Amino acid sequence: MTAEERDQRILSLGPAVLGIARHRLRALPACASLDDLIAAGWLGAIDCVDSFDPRRGAGLRTYAKWKINWAIGDYLREIDPLSRWHRAGVRNGEQLKVPAARALGDLTTEPADQRAGEDFAAIDRRLTLVALKRQAALSPRYSEILERHCAGERLVAIGRSLGIGVSRCSQIYKRALTKLRAAA
Repeated sequence: MTAEERDQRILSLGPAVLGIARHRLRALPACASLDDLIAAGWLGAIDCVDSFDPRRGAGLRTYAKWKINWAIGDYLREIDPLSRWHRAGVRNGEQLKVPAARALGDLTTEPADQRAGEDFAAIDRRLTLVALKRQAALSPRYSEILERHCAGERLVAIGRSLGIGVSRCSQIYKRALTKLRAAA
């Protein structure tokens, strides 16, 4: 295959990359970025075209869907600050503590300036979210559900704690997102 044919095959997967990234974004907190998911999806599309073997019986688009989904999933796991074990506990509503040895290891392997930069970036993101919420005029309930879901809590657990059903909690979350996006 020539370089031009390869590029054409990669570009032909553009709608699949965009569709899968948008679909995955729906299940993520508001702080997730569509652009980052699309970039990860393109890496999956490139890998798909490079490793595609038509003799295996699958079509290029079918294979691409798997590779794009895997690439986006790998990206999301890479940026997640929690391990899979901790993430499962958060989803179940448990209060989990990081083992002391692991916490100390994290502190000793990471330079202090980098930690400080990340702390300032986190504060900046929170301040931006506060300003956006103020501009969008979110009610306290909308704001609480949005913040808790962004922190990784599942809508089922949030709904239970607020005494509302998961479907109502989901409706409120989606309306809060709509208001935030309109204010941005």
